[in-house]
Amino acid sequence: MGVIEIMIGFMMVSLLLTGLVVAGLYAIRSAKYAQERSIATKIASQQLERFRVKRDSGVLADLGACGGSCNIDNTLNINSGSANEGINTIYTINSAVDMSPPPEECPISSGTVYKITSRVTWGTPLHTVNNEICLSDWR
Repeated sequence: MGVIEIMIGFMMVSLLLTGLVVAGLYAIRSAKYAQERSIATKIASQQLERFRVKRDSGVLADLGACGGSCNIDNTLNINSGSANEGINTIYTINSAVDMSPPPEECPISSGTVYKITSRVTWGTPLHTVNNEICLSDWR
């Protein structure tokens, strides 16, 4: 009877340890995803801020040269297509410019209105963060 009780005890301990390891691995994976999402959100927000700077410097109309898809680099130059940013350049950023958004999406009534969508992608499977802003050429 003592050997069976010891084996049952070992099985219970091994099940407990397996559960703790699985929970720990899940927590690590969730924390890593949260960190990467936070960085991606920061990159997308920075990209939208660059568009705002372009608007404030009076060159928002230059976005028509993007062809609907572009990004603005750290030196505030407008580039076509996507770009890699972030640590080890694992984040791909691509911004879409809608030159005439519907009024229900951008309810701004003064000046020319632009809807900017900044999309940052990373990882496998592919994860995405989208940030949007409506800007008017108020000058």
